[in-house]
Amino acid sequence: MSNVVIVSCDKVFSRMLELELGEIGLKPKLICERFNLPALNLAVRNTEWVIFDGDYYENDISFTESFANAFILFDRIDRLELPKNIVAHFKRPFSIAEFTDTVAAFCGGTPSVSIPRPEQTVYMELDAFSKQVTVQGNTVKFSPKEFALLSLLYKNRGRIVSRREVIDTVWGKDYNLENNVDNVYINYLRKKLDEPLGLKLICTVRGKGYMMK
Repeated sequence: MSNVVIVSCDKVFSRMLELELGEIGLKPKLICERFNLPALNLAVRNTEWVIFDGDYYENDISFTESFANAFILFDRIDRLELPKNIVAHFKRPFSIAEFTDTVAAFCGGTPSVSIPRPEQTVYMELDAFSKQVTVQGNTVKFSPKEFALLSLLYKNRGRIVSRREVIDTVWGKDYNLENNVDNVYINYLRKKLDEPLGLKLICTVRGKGYMMK
């Protein structure tokens, strides 16, 4: 039996979390029905960890202190104070890599493999107004979506950015993850940066996402 339960009425997002946690060796149980507190307590009583969506009870999380389980919370709002049972809090949208590493640290599993940042990185000047990037004395023009993707990767260079994070940030959380639009745009970036400038900046990390060196 799984020692991790994901509680959320957002079936798509909770399924995505289930798949991501599967990548680190966990097999969480999903609860997507709206239970009252006694029923929820009964449903999670044989598990140790609850990954809980703050939207489930319309941002009321005060009940967690009365539960025997420890909670990892994700929701849409900032929280200055958390009940003692909540050991970690993630505001949506959040880094999936950071989320899975945190869950692995508390609940077991294998943290995602991090790739060390190179000692020397290529410096870029990003102009958000003109959607232009200057690198090694060359100025390259990008479309708004290309620029948003490039900015995300550059801001997180040296770290794997998951496909889910890319989709949420550039196209929005309701965009279908099964669509390969992210891979298409990664290829656009490579054609505009890597090929003309003789660089190999953008890597695809199989089963994880993308990383800029």
